[in-house]
Amino acid sequence: LSFLTSCEDMLLVNCDECQLVEPVSGLLNIQLGETISSNISYDVTIYRGKIDDGIIIYKGTAFTSFSHSVRLNSEYTVTASSVIKGIEYIAVDATRPRVEIITESCGDTCYLVVNNTVNLKIKYY
Repeated sequence: LSFLTSCEDMLLVNCDECQLVEPVSGLLNIQLGETISSNISYDVTIYRGKIDDGIIIYKGTAFTSFSHSVRLNSEYTVTASSVIKGIEYIAVDATRPRVEIITESCGDTCYLVVNNTVNLKIKYY
């Protein structure tokens, strides 16, 4: 484990998660607000770009957080809607997954996928 810092952010690097070949795709992690006792379903839609662009690459129902394979260096907007106690809630988040090249912390050049998580947890209902 090592730390990389710059003017913009600090990155915690786990060299075991590094890839030796630069990836062109990666997993987009969709975090939903599931709890063990609740049986809430979420209608999840993943858009390439902004919602207004209308390019849907995934549409489905989920009960728990999951990952979906996407191409890197593109923007993705994700929505999750659910009806809880008769009221519809919609969560929206966006990110642009990309590759961070690490040359000094690990033994070899390390390619690490970053910015690949969206948080769609509904906190209050």
